[in-house]
Amino acid sequence: MRGSRMNGYQGEFKSSFLSCEKDTEAIIKKLFVESRPYSDMLKRLLLINTKDCLYDMTNPKYLELINNTSIQDLRDKGYIRFEPKILMGENEEVKSYIRISYDHFTPSRNEHFRDCIIEIDIICHPEY
Repeated sequence: MRGSRMNGYQGEFKSSFLSCEKDTEAIIKKLFVESRPYSDMLKRLLLINTKDCLYDMTNPKYLELINNTSIQDLRDKGYIRFEPKILMGENEEVKSYIRISYDHFTPSRNEHFRDCIIEIDIICHPEY
């Protein structure tokens, strides 16, 4: 077994991928809850596809949209994605996305944990 020789660990692995959900929750919390006012700017970039989304900070329409959109709304409407596939509807408006993915899981010296790479991609239309 090639994996058992990696990072010097020689035993049987007892880790699972259950910690990914907890890690994802911590990442979302850091991006959208604990980093104000930057989290509001990130919401603006995702929700408002106009060139002035970061410059017009007093637009009441923008403020209402940002304040009334929860993290769950961002997830439900597809702005935050965890799967690599982005489907575009035929008449769907152009959106920006944040995609969070976990890749390259490797064993660590502790049998209960695995090392991995967390990738955060921001996908947006090039005209904005």
